[in-house]
Amino acid sequence: TRGTSPANTRTTKTKRGTVNICLNQLNNEGIISFQKKYPLTIKLEKKEILTNILPLVKVKDFSTVKMVFDKTHNKNSTKITFFQNPSAAFYEWLGYVWGDGHIQGSTIILTNKNKEIRRRFISLSKEVLGSELNILEKTTGKEGVNIKKVSSICKLLEKNYKLKRGKKKAHLIKVPKELYQCESESISRFIDAFYSCDGYYSQKKRYIEISSRSKFFIIGLKYLLVKLEILSKTHTKYGQYYLTVSGGKNVEKFRDTIKPKFKNNIKIAPSIAA
Repeated sequence: TRGTSPANTRTTKTKRGTVNICLNQLNNEGIISFQKKYPLTIKLEKKEILTNILPLVKVKDFSTVKMVFDKTHNKNSTKITFFQNPSAAFYEWLGYVWGDGHIQGSTIILTNKNKEIRRRFISLSKEVLGSELNILEKTTGKEGVNIKKVSSICKLLEKNYKLKRGKKKAHLIKVPKELYQCESESISRFIDAFYSCDGYYSQKKRYIEISSRSKFFIIGLKYLLVKLEILSKTHTKYGQYYLTVSGGKNVEKFRDTIKPKFKNNIKIAPSIAA
């Protein structure tokens, strides 16, 4: 943008859409006033700017950030709670997204037939992202949960975890690198969520199996389990990668540490667990 006075002329590469969002916000707060016609004349109503909305890249103290949103086609996305340091609830939520979720445009979609899993995902979404979400639960046809107009979190997932919008993610997912340094609760809840989507327990052979199209995810999962003192093995078959937990003590440790919420049918015979 350029000023008309030589002494105050300044050039910036800010996009027109971003400028329009900022101008509208300042206008709404009574800091400036203008009429939406060409040429645009802006009148400064207040010399001191009191706005509490600014680009995230300009934030110096993240502890003061309460909500974030994104602009899409000159409209604001749903405001979501900002989290600089993700909680255990976030990693559980992410485990469901990694398991049965994907991103389509500005919508996060979880496809799952289990009503209890869908309700858990909705509850976590509100806890992690805030209560202003536009959530649709589909109970017929392709059952699942749609969280609409959340391009802000979609972009954060794309930037931080390489989760591409509109593309299949099964072979691309990896264990979030910061999770290796997290406390056991965050690790356990992440594994439980993914296990709820893509895990299996064999009552007959007494072993736990988790599968993924991503080799790197299965290897990462193996290291997470080592942190929890659970041993596992990995193998591949027909382009699918598997992690298996077997042996009475390891299966029992998995059950007692991960504490599966939905696939909680893990039972250990005393003679085997010993």
